[in-house]
Amino acid sequence: MTVVASVLPRPSERQARTAADAKPAAPSLNWMRPAGLIVLGIAIALFIYGAYGQGRDTLGAVLFVPALLVLMFPIVRRIEQSETRFDLGALLWFALATKFAATYFRFLGGVDSVVYDREGTRLAASFRDGDFWVSTGRDIPGTGTIRYLTGLVHLLTNSSYVGTFLVYSLLGFLGSVMSYRAFVRAVPEGNHRRYALILLLWPSMLFWPSSIGKESVVMFGIGAFSLGAARILRRDRGAMLQLAAGLFVMGMVRPHVALIAVTAVVVALIVRARVTPSLSASIGKAAAIVVLVAVGGYMASATEDLLGLEGLSVEQALSRTTEQTSQGSGAFDATNVDSIVQYPMAVVTVLFRPFLHEAPNGLAQISSLESMALLTILLLAARRLAANIRFARREPYMAFAVAYILVFCYLFAAIGNFGILTRQRVQVLPFVLVLVALPLTSRPVGRRARRMRGELA
Repeated sequence: MTVVASVLPRPSERQARTAADAKPAAPSLNWMRPAGLIVLGIAIALFIYGAYGQGRDTLGAVLFVPALLVLMFPIVRRIEQSETRFDLGALLWFALATKFAATYFRFLGGVDSVVYDREGTRLAASFRDGDFWVSTGRDIPGTGTIRYLTGLVHLLTNSSYVGTFLVYSLLGFLGSVMSYRAFVRAVPEGNHRRYALILLLWPSMLFWPSSIGKESVVMFGIGAFSLGAARILRRDRGAMLQLAAGLFVMGMVRPHVALIAVTAVVVALIVRARVTPSLSASIGKAAAIVVLVAVGGYMASATEDLLGLEGLSVEQALSRTTEQTSQGSGAFDATNVDSIVQYPMAVVTVLFRPFLHEAPNGLAQISSLESMALLTILLLAARRLAANIRFARREPYMAFAVAYILVFCYLFAAIGNFGILTRQRVQVLPFVLVLVALPLTSRPVGRRARRMRGELA
């Protein structure tokens, strides 16, 4: 409840105004409301058709899509009231409808989802008998966590495959919404409309975290952690609890991603400049860093246990990852970063490959076109990014995002399969897109900065 409730904006944010308010009004997004209804109708029809074709429960699509929309209504309603510069509500409803439509295509090819559903059905039977200590058959943290969670979701959906699929898709969507809320909280002068449009409608973000599996849960954890990090960097009360909740979700599924996130927030805390330094604030920051470093050590240990890397150096662990993933039609020669000279190629590989001539199939070709679109957006935002580099200490969320990207690219460059890499890339996209939505003009400084930040506190 704490994590979901934190998606909602603070009442004080409804009156907050930044420099962007004085700009000319952006094109209306009102068309998204009727378009969302059309897309939603198409999504329901597709699910009914697909479920019938697979011999699944067609009633699940009819019941659970409206039920989840009713669940989301108060959340979307409150979030949209906090934004006066563009029609955020229309965007959220359209994005959610599009998310459900994209979920259908994951529904068609969800091989792992079928296994999770089968194991979740087995576990749910034990849960209904009061046995919540039944073995998942896989490690926790890891695959066993998703099996256990699927069993719990089956209790809510009465073991409906379609219903469970949609619940996981909604988790992924909520993760994106929390990432948006984190950006709004941490960078009040940023281009919130641009960030929301790209993040919520980006094809990979709609498609990959939309099935019964790890991606949806990890994206929910990343969103919760990002919002907690934004609140810590703004010195909000209760932010550490939010951070811990997101860290727990990530750590129970993919400890190595949680380790990346911890590293990034520690970097952000270290580089954060003090507008009004104080002894209590310094002590608080030091305590937070100590706690996060300790948690990071535990996550590193959990990652070793999960991946069987005990006794291996970082280089040996990355080499093993390369060997294990360099199989199948999407295999390629991965870039293990042994020196800083290899690092630029690692970043290019993780964020933008496969290139069009490297794509082995239709899905990879679509991913390649998306990657080229991302590269184009980043190049167009180069001036914006350059203008913000010298303000990194004043906007530590930028340092948080950059640190996450750099560590992520270092570790995930060891993956030697384009199919795996494309799916894993969604875990870094919310932070990459931060770079294209930073404010272009100079930040307010001195007394003006403190007054604006005080209005948002």
